[in-house]
Amino acid sequence: MGSGHAHLFSIARAGTFASRGHHLTLVAPGPFHYSGMGPGLLSGEYRADEGSIDTGALVQARGGTYVRGSVRRVDAARRRLVLDDGSIVPFDLLSLNVGSAVPALPGRHDFVVPAKPVEGLARLRERLLAAPPGTAPLHRVVVVGGGAAGCELAGAAAALRRRGGRIGEVSLVTAGPRLLDSHPPRAGRLAASALAEQGVRLVTGVRIAGSAPGVLRPARGEPLPADVVIAATGVAPPPLLRESGLATAEDGALVVDECLRSPQDPAIFGGGDAVAPGGRPLARVGVHAVRQAPVLFHNLLAAAEGRPLRPYRPQRRYLLILNLGDGTGLLLRGRWAVRARWARVLKDRIDRRFMSRSRQARGP
Repeated sequence: MGSGHAHLFSIARAGTFASRGHHLTLVAPGPFHYSGMGPGLLSGEYRADEGSIDTGALVQARGGTYVRGSVRRVDAARRRLVLDDGSIVPFDLLSLNVGSAVPALPGRHDFVVPAKPVEGLARLRERLLAAPPGTAPLHRVVVVGGGAAGCELAGAAAALRRRGGRIGEVSLVTAGPRLLDSHPPRAGRLAASALAEQGVRLVTGVRIAGSAPGVLRPARGEPLPADVVIAATGVAPPPLLRESGLATAEDGALVVDECLRSPQDPAIFGGGDAVAPGGRPLARVGVHAVRQAPVLFHNLLAAAEGRPLRPYRPQRRYLLILNLGDGTGLLLRGRWAVRARWARVLKDRIDRRFMSRSRQARGP
């Protein structure tokens, strides 16, 4: 269920399941969209097709089944999924990779674009490019959230402005005292410098209490003018998991053991943003889901065949590279933070290689 990072490895190997007497069914509302390319999708660095994979076609090409739809309910007791249209998908083993969503900002939301799902950023780019010069006022774009996604999207909006987008002022608003406050102070300083060089207005220490078309209302201080708001205030698992009756962590993520299996139900596995190994959610970065993918593949086959499962050992330190929109990347690992053009080149190579390998359907 779901075609996120943690499932791509298994989807591309549906033929392996078939060769061993099993059948893989993918249930997902649409293609896979790679979050690592999301900011570049907004800025115009990438085309929409470069950052997506038709996972339905991929699984069918290897002998599996694709069911396009959204799941309304996970009925673990009866071993079935109930879709929004009322149809039923039965299962013997279930793996959940349902991702995460950005919590809604207070107030009106019709002019707010969340950082996820990623495909919404492509639509926003078209909107910001739509009006020919001189025919409409420039959009005041405000990004809310000072984490990695907020910094990348503010840089992407500034880059789109340079590419001819109908954008006036770009602002980044964060409730924290600085950018990237979960990383070393140097990382925040480097990100702030890169954004300031691109003309992005930084507003720190401001929590948004309400929103309406044309304005954001902070908990304190003067209203902030905004024609387009990009919400990058963190992510949370969908309520579907909590409503399933399965054990979930405080934030609603599915509790799994070290083998990515529900300790409550041995027929259910999961990976990505919406699981909490040992009840403690990992940092919601793609590297965990990508590294969980081969473990999930092995464990689903092993569970079907009564063989031992393999544990997933999360990295304590991992590489994270932000696309700052100006041709530079911010490379983060542990206490290390470097801003350089070679870091942006490295990120592009990693992202393109990941997409290329994930598109290749593999046999048994």
